[in-house]
Amino acid sequence: MTLSAETDKLATRRTEFSDLPFRQWDTVFPNAACAVALIDRLTHHAEILSIEGESYRKREAEEAQKRKQEQKPKR
Repeated sequence: MTLSAETDKLATRRTEFSDLPFRQWDTVFPNAACAVALIDRLTHHAEILSIEGESYRKREAEEAQKRKQEQKPKR
């Protein structure tokens, strides 16, 4: 098995998550060239799923914050 084949085999097992769309990745990396190179490598042979809707974690955090506020003694 070649190194390239092994790399492709390992790449099929990877899952990457980001709450930023690709067009905003240059705000995270040092320059646009780095962002483009990374996106190119991540998306080669990739299936990209875009999930729309409210964030479950954000909703849970907001509800927990509300419960905390309600439990505080009022002065």
